[in-house]
Amino acid sequence: MNNALVNYGIQTEKSQWRAHVCFKAGYIYIFATEAGRRALNNGPEAYAKQALAVGPTARGRKVPWQSIDGIREIPIPPDIMAANVIEEDEEDTTIKGQLAVAIFMDTMYQAHGTLLPMCEVTDMAAQIEGTDIRIDGKRIQVKCDYPGGRKPNGTGNLFLQTHECNPFRKT
Repeated sequence: MNNALVNYGIQTEKSQWRAHVCFKAGYIYIFATEAGRRALNNGPEAYAKQALAVGPTARGRKVPWQSIDGIREIPIPPDIMAANVIEEDEEDTTIKGQLAVAIFMDTMYQAHGTLLPMCEVTDMAAQIEGTDIRIDGKRIQVKCDYPGGRKPNGTGNLFLQTHECNPFRKT
C-alpha cells in the first residue's frame, strides 16, 4: 500500500480552471486555477483521508471560498442533485469523481444548453495533469469537494489539495 504523500495538486496541475462540486452545500465553485494558487495561504493546512486507508491520503489548505479572486458560485439544480447523489461515506473515490463530473456537465448544459461546447476528457495522462473537461479549448479540473462550500450546509471552505497518495491505485 502506497501511503507516502507526494507533491501533487493545484500547484502542479496544468488546468486553467477549477470546478469544486460541493454536494453537501448544493453549489459548484468555479475559479481560475491561478487564483486558487494565490489563495493557498488564506487557510490552515488540512488533511483528507479515504475510507479504509491508513493515515491521510491528501494534504492541502482549507481556503474560505470567498477569498478566491473571481470565484463564481453556481447552485446545483435539484433535479441534477437527485439524479447524481454523492454519498458522504462513499468509499470509491473514482465514483465520487465521476459523479462530480456528471453534476458539473449537467449543470453547465442546463444553464447554457448547446451553446457551450464541452467534452469530458478520457485520456488518463491528461487527467493526471489536471484536465477532466474541456470547454472551448479551456482545461478544467473538476473536484468532488463534498463538505465544502457555503454555510450552513457546507464548511465555508474549499479544500485545495497540494499533496496526495494513492494507496489503492485508483484511476
